[in-house]
Amino acid sequence: QVGENVMLFSRVPGLPVYQEQQEYLLFLNGDSELGLTSPVGLFQGAFRVAVDIYGRKVAMNGLENRGLFRDADATRLAKQPLTEAESQLIQQVSGPMLLHDLISVVQKVMD
Repeated sequence: QVGENVMLFSRVPGLPVYQEQQEYLLFLNGDSELGLTSPVGLFQGAFRVAVDIYGRKVAMNGLENRGLFRDADATRLAKQPLTEAESQLIQQVSGPMLLHDLISVVQKVMD
């Protein structure tokens, strides 16, 4: 039996699922009127962080990073000085991305 002030949550199809003890990089929308938020683009803004075979932290979202940097982002990034690694990252079609390069490119998009 559930009390009147208790809300039950179940898995909603299309939303990311998070696990304890797992590292994530999240880009969140602003809070709703209820004080709730969700990742930007749902799967697109929720990155699972893992360590690759070389011991580097990499990030990948639920869409395998497909189409991550395109259109308006590409136009903004063209005006920024990019490192060689950042240039390669924004041309990458899909797959894991080095965490520090991903964060650096996102910061430049936001400038």
